[in-house]
Amino acid sequence: TVPKEFNLSGGKSMKKSTHSYFKDDIRKVLLLYAFFPAMILTFSLLLMFGVFWKMDVVRTSQSENKEIAEVLDKTITEFSGFMEELASDHGLLLEEFTVAKQAEVFDGFYKINNQVGKKGELYVFNEDLKPLLKTKKTMPYYLRGENYQNWGIFYSMGQEEDGIKIRIMQDAPGGDWQLILGKRVRVEDEVEGYIVVTLSNREFLRNISSKNSQTIITDHQRVVYLSNNYTFIDELNRFSLDDDLPMGSKKIDGINYYFESSQILNQTLFVHSI
Repeated sequence: TVPKEFNLSGGKSMKKSTHSYFKDDIRKVLLLYAFFPAMILTFSLLLMFGVFWKMDVVRTSQSENKEIAEVLDKTITEFSGFMEELASDHGLLLEEFTVAKQAEVFDGFYKINNQVGKKGELYVFNEDLKPLLKTKKTMPYYLRGENYQNWGIFYSMGQEEDGIKIRIMQDAPGGDWQLILGKRVRVEDEVEGYIVVTLSNREFLRNISSKNSQTIITDHQRVVYLSNNYTFIDELNRFSLDDDLPMGSKKIDGINYYFESSQILNQTLFVHSI
């Protein structure tokens, strides 16, 4: 009877063992068939997320770049129109400003300020660079004295064309960067004076601070007027990339960036959204 009992016991163990192996096989098959679809689904979702994220980055950068460029263009265009109108008054600089004339000019200028939502400063000089009219008591250093007649905005205004000239300069060492608009006034080929409007970069801080992309605004010499990105600005406050108008995805120093750039006012100013 001993071998019989032994056989019965062994038979039960084999059945349990076979059943256990069978359950393990089923579990493995189920896990295998569940794992691969889950992996494929996860990969697909990640791919879709990456595509939509890239599309959103491109769309956002393009939209914000266009918006900032339009604000800058409109502001400069409105102030330029005022300067052209003021310069067309040929008797304006031939005599000292009367109180009534000053009030008229100031009124027109402040209307432009309110219209564009930016506070500019106005300076009017005679042919000897003597200030005849100014909205701010203290003038920036680059507008003071005859020493600046052949330099800066006065040098630009001294070129052959009489259109609006644009420069970016610093108000003072460590001070704000200024966008300077200059217009030479000529009557019958004789220089009668100069009209200058300045705009601090602080006037556009609100326009870029609320954006998802970072912004750099420069002139054609790469001098930075306004920025909330310091990765691409060198120690001379110039845009450091070799590409004048970077566009699309670029890998720089191991980091991926997306650039949307535009130029306004006949390539006088450049707006980069990063």
